[in-house]
Order: sequence, then structure tokens, then C-alpha cells
Amino acid sequence: MLAGQPAVTHPLVVDAYAAQHPGVEGPQSIQSVAIHLMTMEAVLRRGSSLNPVALRTRAVEIGRAGLVRYRWLDPRPASWPLTLADVIAGADAQTWIEGVLGAWRENHEATIDEWTDRLLR
Repeated sequence: MLAGQPAVTHPLVVDAYAAQHPGVEGPQSIQSVAIHLMTMEAVLRRGSSLNPVALRTRAVEIGRAGLVRYRWLDPRPASWPLTLADVIAGADAQTWIEGVLGAWRENHEATIDEWTDRLLR
């Protein structure tokens, strides 16, 4: 962080940032977006009390075990309500994180729900 700017310490910051920067289609990007969306979904919408690190670890494990098949989510969100730059400038981190998940859910709600169902079994 730059001097004078607040540190962003919300436990889902990594997930929101990664989901907002999905990269290009490929195995690593596919898994990354899926894992970060499932973590946000589990915590924000499902009320999971598991630590986000534990959720991410579980998401990797179920993918490797073939218990869930991650796929590239297309289309990507066309725009974002907020970005990390907005949070650094003073916007609420929780609102940013919810906005990132909401933007992805607009076109991929069923897939995110399916993945998260499997994560939380």
C-alpha cells in the first residue's frame, strides 16, 4: 500500500481481486476463478463459517479428485460496480466483494451454485 492509504484486510479480498482479474482461458485460470467464486459464495451467500483458506484448499482438492469439473465462464462480467482502486480510495471492501460475486452471478448463477453445493458437502 502507498503511504497514507488504508490496508484492505477483509478475508475475501484475495478472492474478489482474483475473480476480477480472470486472465485468459486455460487450466490455471479456470481453476482460479472457480475457487475464488466458490469461496465468496460459501461465505457471503451461504454463511459458511469455514476460513476462506480452508474453503480454497477444499475446492482444489475436490477439483483434483474429479468430484467437480470446473469450466471457463463465458461471458465474463462486462463491468464492475467497484474495483480495488475504489476500496483503496475509501469504498467499502464488503460492497466491492459482493459486487464482484454479483457480477459473475448475473450470467453464471447456476454454475456457481452447483460448484458451491459440491464444495460444502
